[in-house]
Amino acid sequence: MTEPSRILFLQMAEKSYDEIFFIDRLTQQWSDLYPEVEVYALVNGLCNHFVSSRPERIVGVLTENQSENLKRFEVLIDAVTFDAIFILDLHEYFVHPMDLNFLPFWLKSQTCPIYALDYYNLMVYNKNLLYLRAQVNLDKFEEGEAPLPLDITVELLKPCLPNQSQVLKQDAHAWALQSTFSGYAIGAAHSRQELLDSVEAKDKDHIISIFFDPLLYTQSAERSLIGYYFVLIEVLIFYLRQMRGEQFQIFIVGTMPPSSEVNLSPDMNVNLHYISHLTEDNYAAFLSASDLIITNNDWTVALLDALGRNTPVCIFGNSIIEEWTDNTETEKELRSSFQPLKPLYDFCHLMTELNQFSLSLPIFQFVSYPLRAQDAFPATGLKNHTYPYFLFDMFDDEATLPMLKQVLLSTDTRNKYKALCEAYREQSTDALSLGQIHTQRLNQHQEEP
Repeated sequence: MTEPSRILFLQMAEKSYDEIFFIDRLTQQWSDLYPEVEVYALVNGLCNHFVSSRPERIVGVLTENQSENLKRFEVLIDAVTFDAIFILDLHEYFVHPMDLNFLPFWLKSQTCPIYALDYYNLMVYNKNLLYLRAQVNLDKFEEGEAPLPLDITVELLKPCLPNQSQVLKQDAHAWALQSTFSGYAIGAAHSRQELLDSVEAKDKDHIISIFFDPLLYTQSAERSLIGYYFVLIEVLIFYLRQMRGEQFQIFIVGTMPPSSEVNLSPDMNVNLHYISHLTEDNYAAFLSASDLIITNNDWTVALLDALGRNTPVCIFGNSIIEEWTDNTETEKELRSSFQPLKPLYDFCHLMTELNQFSLSLPIFQFVSYPLRAQDAFPATGLKNHTYPYFLFDMFDDEATLPMLKQVLLSTDTRNKYKALCEAYREQSTDALSLGQIHTQRLNQHQEEP
């Protein structure tokens, strides 16, 4: 009986989340090369619930205690021989070096291939040293404080999408995701029916899933900027109630339900369902079954996975600004380019009240909450950039309501969005699968003197 192939995923940073969504995809492609695979993972506490939701994985939690983390890693390496190690957030070494749970130089003595996921093409090799690209702004570091280049040997995996394989340099591996997109449609109807049955809903009900990024959610709480998350739900309900004759099931993923009972109005056409944590299975179910995905940031991997399923995604941003009235910082005022309806005006004030203990003003426009936009709020509508998504200005009913109706109810709009997703997926047809990349790596190693 042959030994299984064993692979290890390392999440280096405490404040990291998105790249854990690639663990399953990387494992799938590794399984194309090795029939039996054992998956080990060392992740931060924020991601532990999601990664360990697959019981066959062996998962350990890294904390901010680096010495304890090193001991845990050394014990694991002594006990298990790995065929490959995957680093999920190596760019954090250059961007947030003080927030690392795992230090890159701990890997220097490892002889197995080491792959680093470079989601947005942030890193580059130059004379056998690994750097952050010069275009990435690191002006927060004083002169001489920025991290030194890395002299460990890793193979960079640059996913296609969001990167296009034809624009990547020859020394980087363009990693193909298309092979995993193809299986997304399988079982979509079954997932939808199961989700509707679980809440005793009807077949014609619309399913909307809201993903609250737990990292941004935590950062918002730390900055006393939590108001957006609760107000967004109320604003969405306000808009959906204008669509009479349509019934909506909203799954809110990433937060606990309020202590008071919800949905008290018997004629309300909106039902709320709170899911405190994402798991691998419910994540796939929500993406496959939903008519619309709502997320609070414009870089999440959920946009990529929704694109693979042709599911429209929207982001609710806010163009209303709260500022001090003068230099005394004693009074605040709200400024906007439009006049919100009374309910939306009240929701806007509710958000600012919930944010009243924030340490900083003004509260600027945001798209990726709580990260503030530095420029003017972009025009609402379809955004055709790294990934396609619809941007709504949450308190501007004249711009948002008609567009939301189109996204949810217009067959023509949804078909055009589907065609756009298909065009995106055709942009990187010459990228390699993980199996091809690994085979090349092994062949090169054998040829070296």
